[in-house]
Amino acid sequence: IVDKIVAKVGDEVILLSEVEERTSRLLAVLPSNERIGKKEIMKRVLEDLVEEKLFMLEAKKLKMKVEDDEIDAEIENLKRKYPSETAFYSALEKEGKNLAQLKEEIKEGLLVKKVLYSQILSKIKVSEEEIKNFYEEYKKDLSPPPKVCISQIWIKLNHPEEEIEEIVEEIKSRLKKGEDFYSLARQYSEGPFREKGGRIGYLPETQLLPEIRIALRSIKVGGITPPIRSNDGIRFIKLEGIQYSPPPSLEEVREKIKRIIFKRKTQEAINEWIEKKKKEYGVEIRW
Repeated sequence: IVDKIVAKVGDEVILLSEVEERTSRLLAVLPSNERIGKKEIMKRVLEDLVEEKLFMLEAKKLKMKVEDDEIDAEIENLKRKYPSETAFYSALEKEGKNLAQLKEEIKEGLLVKKVLYSQILSKIKVSEEEIKNFYEEYKKDLSPPPKVCISQIWIKLNHPEEEIEEIVEEIKSRLKKGEDFYSLARQYSEGPFREKGGRIGYLPETQLLPEIRIALRSIKVGGITPPIRSNDGIRFIKLEGIQYSPPPSLEEVREKIKRIIFKRKTQEAINEWIEKKKKEYGVEIRW
């Protein structure tokens, strides 16, 4: 049976069997909750293989080489991740590879890195002006999340549903009449804060359940949320206060900003380089 050519990159070809083999490996490790069809994965795999061929052609043009000791060093690094050499070779066998195939993969990977650095990464610079402009635009987003002071009435779900509904309706009715939240918490709430009248104190907003975070955004300080149902119970939350942290100084986040800008520029530069090389070498897709 003749293997089908699905793409040509310069004078290099990509075979259907290459696409199917890599797709099978990806499907084997893809989490069951990932809803990506096989056709979509094959399309992405083909795109990756095209890009890899572009890097290999460029490495060939630039006469780049990978020495044996570089490959051996990478293999030793991989071996250190396993409890024994036997475990390493066992894992390799499960992936359907032998040592020669692994060495070839590593060689290609190192060539990609060399091309990437010499043609793209080494040319990317981040200026002081870019760092300052980014800081001024996004400094609010760089601030630590606010802290919220809350109290709760927590009804666990370890009661019959009818009983839970009765308790919730009773609490709603009594709160509507203006009864004291903390007294109701001492009477009805479950959990460690009951004796404190449900007072929890200040917590980073990010530590709260998503349902609680959303509900708190719709009330002001001093307000009480409607009953919030989550996996572990139903809660009434009283918002006691909010603490906002001042944004960090430029010096505190300089390196973080530099990394963010560098990453953005890198991705843009890689995309531009790939499009340029596709035109230079010629890419033909034959699905």
